[in-house]
Amino acid sequence: MLSLSWALCLQAVAEHWLERTFSLQNERWAARIQPLNARHEEALGLIFTDAAVGDPKLAVSHLERAVAIDPHSSRAWLELAGGYDILGEDDRRAEAVRRALVCEPKDTDVQWQAANLFLYTDLDYGLTLLRGVFQNDEHYAQGVMQIAYRASNNNIDKALIAIPPTTSARLQMMHWLIDRNENEAADHVWPTVLLASGPLQAHDAFFYLDSLISRHSPQQAFKAWSELAKRDPVLQGGTPESDLVTNGDFENDLLNGGFGWRYVPSSGITATLDTATFHSGTRSLSFQIDGDNVQDFGFSQFVIVQPGAHYRVSGWVHAEELEAAHGVRLAVTDAYSHSYLLLTDEALGTFPWREIDAELTVPPGTELVKIALARDPANGRIRGKLWLDDVRIERN
Repeated sequence: MLSLSWALCLQAVAEHWLERTFSLQNERWAARIQPLNARHEEALGLIFTDAAVGDPKLAVSHLERAVAIDPHSSRAWLELAGGYDILGEDDRRAEAVRRALVCEPKDTDVQWQAANLFLYTDLDYGLTLLRGVFQNDEHYAQGVMQIAYRASNNNIDKALIAIPPTTSARLQMMHWLIDRNENEAADHVWPTVLLASGPLQAHDAFFYLDSLISRHSPQQAFKAWSELAKRDPVLQGGTPESDLVTNGDFENDLLNGGFGWRYVPSSGITATLDTATFHSGTRSLSFQIDGDNVQDFGFSQFVIVQPGAHYRVSGWVHAEELEAAHGVRLAVTDAYSHSYLLLTDEALGTFPWREIDAELTVPPGTELVKIALARDPANGRIRGKLWLDDVRIERN
């Protein structure tokens, strides 16, 4: 009994010493000393898989022994699958991958490697495995989208098998496609976003509306906006049906995207929502102005119009000590050519709430306009305070 204990002790010491210096010879000795340790057979398999050694048959032989000793090692099964792949034994490779998945069905690394092994022999199964990777760890999202789209030969319907049917995942896919100018594919994904599970907040999809607008597809962008309104209460209500301006009374939150008010910092302008001074409701948009050659006040909104149609454009303004050679106007421009289609009378000085309005006939070919405050000409210094409320565009 004592002799056996000493033998086992010496065996363990020898195995530990050999493991300290990794080499082919040491691993061979370690495998002989401890034939029931699958780790040594696996290590030998990896050594012979290496291109520098280059003996895939011997690698497979060692890896087969490794999984025979420990059939629960998903890593060893995947390494064996890789060996079968080198030898062109597709059926055995597929079986090894399945055994790895049986060992660790929810392990992200196993799913990832298995997916990449299957993609070119069983595309649908490989894409399904990629979807599991995406669901388990979104750090893999970029890789999943790239591999799925490439492996499916840019077939977006097929690639979507790999993308979880959630609003977040489908929007990520759209972002990825648009960033690569795959705009038509992104258009194809959009209906699946509307059917996907999970909350859909309007601001998460504004990038898509911007893409459509930049591609001169304003009607399609407005359709997407209307579809968003059915899913996100933020876009619902607050604007009369006859008024084409969204949140023209500034009673709702500013969206900074889509067909809501957009705002960017503008030199010499400080804009706030004012709850103390307003024409109607409970608040207005106020501007503290102090700058030279100010033309753009930072706030604008895209509006869909019909070519040849007639509209009335109006808004209520109030000013205190607004001083300049040229005052502030309500302006409508073509969204693409940026040419002025309408300028109201200018506001200057100090005056209580008053309406500024003008008639607009939309020229042929114009479907999208932008409404904003502007100065034209913009020469010289302007300072003072201006309030804006109840902005409307109504068809006559």
